[in-house]
Amino acid sequence: MEIPEDQMDQLALMGHLQDFFNPNFSKEFMEKLPGKIRERTDVLLADDKKISDLQKEHKAEVHRLHKEYMAAFRPIFQRRAEIVSGKGAAITDEEVKKGMPAEHHDVVEITAKPEDAANVKGVPGFWLKAFQHHVILDSMIKEYDEVILNHLIDVARTYEDTSDAYTLTFTFAPNEHFEDEKLTIKVTDDGKVERTAPKWKPGKNVTVKTITKKQRAKRTGAVRTINQEVPCESFFAIFQESAKKEDKDQDDEDEEGEEDDEEQLLPLLFIIRNSIIPMAVEYYTGEAPDGTSDVEDDEEYEEEEDEEEEDFDAHRHMPARGAAGRGAPARRETGERRKRDV
Repeated sequence: MEIPEDQMDQLALMGHLQDFFNPNFSKEFMEKLPGKIRERTDVLLADDKKISDLQKEHKAEVHRLHKEYMAAFRPIFQRRAEIVSGKGAAITDEEVKKGMPAEHHDVVEITAKPEDAANVKGVPGFWLKAFQHHVILDSMIKEYDEVILNHLIDVARTYEDTSDAYTLTFTFAPNEHFEDEKLTIKVTDDGKVERTAPKWKPGKNVTVKTITKKQRAKRTGAVRTINQEVPCESFFAIFQESAKKEDKDQDDEDEEGEEDDEEQLLPLLFIIRNSIIPMAVEYYTGEAPDGTSDVEDDEEYEEEEDEEEEDFDAHRHMPARGAAGRGAPARRETGERRKRDV
C-alpha cells in the first residue's frame, strides 16, 4: 500500500526531530565525514570562531558609541522637558530666533504680547498631541485618556550600559487620577516587559469599568445583582500586567497569554523609543511621519504570513539540537524598529 505524501513528510520530520534531541549529534556528524572533508570543516570552524569574536567586539563598540551619543542627547532632551513643563529657565529671544523658520525672520515679531501667554505654563498637551499625531498611538487613546495625558510632561528613555535592555519613563504633573509622578516600562534583554502599574485613586482607574450582572442561585432560584469590574480599552493598559488566572492547571495558558500581550506591546514601545521621543517636537507640530507606514508594514507581513502559515507551523516548534529550545524565535519587527535608532 502506498503511503500518502503528507504522511511521508510527517515521518521524515519525525526522523529529523530525533537528531534535534540528540546531544551528541554534532560529534557523530563530524565522525561520519571523510577525513579531508573533516579537516576542511575544522578550518571553517576556526574561521567561524573569528567571526563570533568579531561580532562580540562589534556589539561592544556599538554599546560604547550608543552610550556616547545618549550622553550628547541628554541635555537637549532635558531642555525640552523644561520648556514643555514650564519649570525651567525662561526661553530667550535668541533661542526663539534659532528655532524660527528662515522665512519668518524679520517678519514675525519675536516678543509675545503679555495677553498671549496669560497664566499658561510650558506647552500644554504637548505629549498628548505628539501621540495623537501617530496613527497607531492615536488609535489607542480614548477620550477619557486624554484628560490624564494632558498631565504628561515628559517621556524619557534610558539604556543599560552593557545590554540591549532599556526603560521608558513617563513623568506626570500632579493629577486627580493616580498618585504616581513617574510610570516606567522596562524591556529586558530577552524581550520581557516589566512595568509599574499606576496607583489609581478611588474611582479613577480608566483601564476597568464596572458592569452590573444578575446571578441566580441554583438551589433556591433567588436572584441577586452584583457589580463586577472588567477590563476597559485604554492607553494606560500598557502599564497594566495581564490578568493571571489562579487555577494552577492554567499556568501554561497564562504564560502564553502574557507572551502574546508582550508581543503586541513591543512594537508600540519601539515606536515610542525610536520615533516619538527623539522627534517629539515634529510629532507635536504634525511634521513627522504619521506612522501609516508602520500599519502598512504590519498588513503586508500578515498577508505573507497567511500564505506560508502551513509550512511555518510544521517546523516552528523544532528545538535546537541537543537543547530544549535554545532561544526564542525572532520577533517580528515593525518599520520603526528597522529605522536607524537615534
